Amino acid sequence: MGTLTCSALRARIATQIATISGTKLSPHPMDVFAMTANTIYHKGFAVGLLTSDPLPDRQRPANGLALRTTVRVRFAYRLSPKDQVSGYDSALDLEEDIIQKLLESNATLQASLHIALRAVATRDVSDAAEWFVGEIDFDCIHRLPLT
Repeated sequence: MGTLTCSALRARIATQIATISGTKLSPHPMDVFAMTANTIYHKGFAVGLLTSDPLPDRQRPANGLALRTTVRVRFAYRLSPKDQVSGYDSALDLEEDIIQKLLESNATLQASLHIALRAVATRDVSDAAEWFVGEIDFDCIHRLPLT
């Protein structure tokens, strides 16, 4: 397995999600995703890295450091005021699309990387019932370069 930096991991996942019809990468980091303008917030998403833990392995500079990095995808979906349940269901469909896109067989995405679903962390509806905001966590096994 080759090496993959954390920034390259985040970018590779964002690029894969961006291939889903209608999705838009937020210009903001995941922690401030809510600052995204309403014009791109609907089906907008951000990718952030929560933690990186070393796996039990010899840490040789030539091989890189084996890590389990938890990646979070945060996304939003606008709920129609006239049919919020239908919008909620559509947001759940987008959630499923994101999971499928990251777990499908893809040589470019999976080069030097193994991805597994960890959890659907949150499914929240805003206080004004205008937005669904979801978070999906993935465990990513990769090797961080040490040289």
